[in-house]
Amino acid sequence: MIIIYLLKKLASEIEVREKLLYILHEFNRIEDKENINENLILQISETLKNLRIVTINITSHFMKIKESCGSFNSNSNKFYLHKISNKETFKFNKNYLIKMVTDTNFLRLSILKNYYNFSMYSDPFFISLTQFANEEHNEKNSKDCNNSLPVPEELFATIKHW
Repeated sequence: MIIIYLLKKLASEIEVREKLLYILHEFNRIEDKENINENLILQISETLKNLRIVTINITSHFMKIKESCGSFNSNSNKFYLHKISNKETFKFNKNYLIKMVTDTNFLRLSILKNYYNFSMYSDPFFISLTQFANEEHNEKNSKDCNNSLPVPEELFATIKHW
């Protein structure tokens, strides 16, 4: 039964993540810097924080499912679970993990780069935006950009583990 719960949670988290990406794409459509105010920056920061958390949750769910199943189906690289309650069918492609590696790359070329220090490399957990306890690192970030995203130590430890 735990696998069913994890699959439902994974489906829900993926749906939320796709909605957050859509919101970021909408923010990216802003062409004039003058249309970006402090309130909008706060909304964008909150969206980025939520996207980070959902990305971590998805990664964690995939790992738990893989542990529960032993491995992905080697023939199809997909999870299938048919005839669950209400005849739901779940199909998750492990390529979603690969998609997450690059699907935020558009941010580094967007108008938002003027407000956030997005990495020039793949950064699905937004490590480049992290506000660290290390003040020397924070000084460097504050010179490069005005906004950072604080991350709790236990969350950062989880990210570093992957």
